[in-house]
Amino acid sequence: MFSAVHIYFALAALFATVPHVIAGSFTYNNESFLLNGEPYQIRGGQMDPQRIPRAYWSNRLALARGMGLNTVFSYPFWNELEPRQGHFDFSGMNDMAEWYRQVHDAGLQAVIRPGPYIDGEHEWGGLPAWLSEVPGMAVRQNNQPFLDAAKSYIEALANELNGSFIPQDGPILMVQIENEYGFCGSDHTYTNALKDIYTATFDTIFYTNDGG
Repeated sequence: MFSAVHIYFALAALFATVPHVIAGSFTYNNESFLLNGEPYQIRGGQMDPQRIPRAYWSNRLALARGMGLNTVFSYPFWNELEPRQGHFDFSGMNDMAEWYRQVHDAGLQAVIRPGPYIDGEHEWGGLPAWLSEVPGMAVRQNNQPFLDAAKSYIEALANELNGSFIPQDGPILMVQIENEYGFCGSDHTYTNALKDIYTATFDTIFYTNDGG
């Protein structure tokens, strides 16, 4: 028969192995990020669900946590989520909501990097091929056809991710806008237009990863 002490230590071991991430807050000050008011050092690694067979998601997340990571960074691939203009596919390896449920269940936090241009060593930086057929299209510029297409994509993604952010008991801490834009351009009217799309769609902290 198990004693109360045995049961206590068994439960302690269980919760130490897979901690439950409760709903909370994420912010920052001049010195550190703050998760639920406590300093949080991001130990992150890149892991993109659309590169991993869905059956292996939980395994790969467990391995990430086992190697000491506490946060997973992920690119969604726009070209796979919207293979035809206006036709979105969030099934299978495109199931972003399920990916973040599994991130949460693994005891990890998350940062999402939806672009719309991601680079990521992915075809055309994740931009869908049909953009090239849209009249007047100029990608990664303050171009209305591009901004309209990007807005439609970001809004569809945000709808899928409802419930996936830290105040909603989800794992997502931050959203990245664009990626390394400074290496190819310096048009801040474009980046500000993207910022307006993101801030109207997501209620979270934003950042960018720039260069050049």
